[in-house]
Amino acid sequence: MLDIVRGSCARRWWATPLLAALLILDGASGLAHASPRLVAGAAALALLANAALSAAAGRGLFPWGLVQAAVTLDLALASLAVLLTGWSSALLLYLVAAAPYTAALGARTGRTLAAASVVLGLAARFAHERWYARLPVASPLDLPVTVFLDAALLWLAALALFGAPGKLVARLRTMRGTMEEAEQGDLAVRAPGTAGDELGMLERSFNRMMDATATTIATVQREADEVAAYADTLASSTQDLRRTSASVGGSASRLAAQLREQRGIATASGERTQRTSADAADLRARAEAMAADARAKRSSRSATRSAIAPRRSRRSRRSPSASARSPRRSRSSRDRPTCWP
Repeated sequence: MLDIVRGSCARRWWATPLLAALLILDGASGLAHASPRLVAGAAALALLANAALSAAAGRGLFPWGLVQAAVTLDLALASLAVLLTGWSSALLLYLVAAAPYTAALGARTGRTLAAASVVLGLAARFAHERWYARLPVASPLDLPVTVFLDAALLWLAALALFGAPGKLVARLRTMRGTMEEAEQGDLAVRAPGTAGDELGMLERSFNRMMDATATTIATVQREADEVAAYADTLASSTQDLRRTSASVGGSASRLAAQLREQRGIATASGERTQRTSADAADLRARAEAMAADARAKRSSRSATRSAIAPRRSRRSRRSPSASARSPRRSRSSRDRPTCWP
């Protein structure tokens, strides 16, 4: 609503001075019964009212009331032009003034503005004939037939002009409502799509788009369900894997403990082996020393025997009788072990 008011205010800033200038020129040329002061005063009042409407629209106060005020001001300016000129062609200003509101508000507003334009046009022509033409008319029924013909033509033109935009606006509003429902998540909503014009083609394209969107969402939902099922399976597999990992971890811990124990045993065995090797080496050294000592003693004994044998031979040759006399002693002395120093 406020956009309609702002648009009318923007148009009125240039349309009002232009209309005032045209009326002053017509008055100066004698084509219109308009004094420059009257036209300038009316234009100034219209611009003041337009400024007030613009300020109210900027604050967002009473949107529907501002629309009605804007429509009233535009129709009043058109009626002023008809009043001052009395031309039948000036009735077209009603169509110009009402057309933007009809396109924005729909066919019902167009029919209302068409009727209001006819009534205001007849009133303005009656005032012009009464005040400026000085005709003996006491009521609107005394107006010439041409005035009523002009009013009838205005009404038919307004219906023809405002009817199509009104229907178009109604269809656009229906389409907008359908799109808002789709925006809120209702994928089953569809536009009529029965007309053969561009808007009907747009409605059918919208329906095809909604069908494709619904199909895509259904596919995505199905795939999401499958992914959810896979996720559940993966979660159960993960739990099994976690239990297996815990079991493997316990076995690994026990194996590590056993390995540490075996390592300790191996270390102790190594130490015992080293001690045994050292003891064996010591025993070998002792054995070798004892063997060397035995070899030395054997060599010394052999040498002693070799040294004693010649002496015994000489002694035997010197005293055979002594040897014969004491054979037992000699045998016993031979059999006695020799103690070497």
